[in-house]
Amino acid sequence: MKENSFSNKFKSYSNAELQRVISQDSFVHKAKQAAAWELEKRNVEHNYNPPNQKEKKKLSDFEKTRFKKMDRWDIFHENRLLFFGLFCIALAFYTVFPALFTFKDSLIPIESQIRDVDVKLERVTSRGRYGFESESNKISLNFWLNGIAKRFVLTKNVGQEYRCEEFSQISKKLYNSNKVVVWVKDTDTDNRYPKVLQLDIDGKTVIAFENVKTEYGGAFVFLLILGICSTALVLWRKYPVIFDKIIVGKK
Repeated sequence: MKENSFSNKFKSYSNAELQRVISQDSFVHKAKQAAAWELEKRNVEHNYNPPNQKEKKKLSDFEKTRFKKMDRWDIFHENRLLFFGLFCIALAFYTVFPALFTFKDSLIPIESQIRDVDVKLERVTSRGRYGFESESNKISLNFWLNGIAKRFVLTKNVGQEYRCEEFSQISKKLYNSNKVVVWVKDTDTDNRYPKVLQLDIDGKTVIAFENVKTEYGGAFVFLLILGICSTALVLWRKYPVIFDKIIVGKK
């Protein structure tokens, strides 16, 4: 009786599912062979042609070593992609999710007069999922209030630009202000660098809470989709049979 390690799994598959295993490139030849044997037991025709074993033996030692290195390369980058996906999911829930589900009635106002304002431009480097590095400019608007032992920071990545018109306008208003009110989360009042969720200068809102939440919502969705897709791609490559059973709905 012809069987291999895939044979027991394929006994519960329907004829159509076994035909799909044979036709899809994501399955290894060993799985396709098991599917073909199972169809033969059921007297069902199939179009599976096993690879020529003699041609496999003609591979030189150099080619075999090269294929092994390619496998190690794939595993290395798959692990990096898996780590990247899990990191994006953790970042979305740990940093963005709490701010996204903060409501306005939970904000605490911190009110005083401006003590100092500082705008800085910084060159930052980010690494993509495949290891490529890219540089961009990040502008930080830092300000301090009289009698408040906290530093409030607003940051924005401006790509290859060297100034941010929005921050320039806010810094001018802060310099010429009489009263500044910073709204922060109630659980963030003891933080030395609390997140600015709304900013009022002389009774006028220059940074609205609703706009801040919208930005957090976009970041949360982007990080979550990026993390789930990266993780699912790696798991699908590692466990194609399990994923196929999930998609088909077989238990």
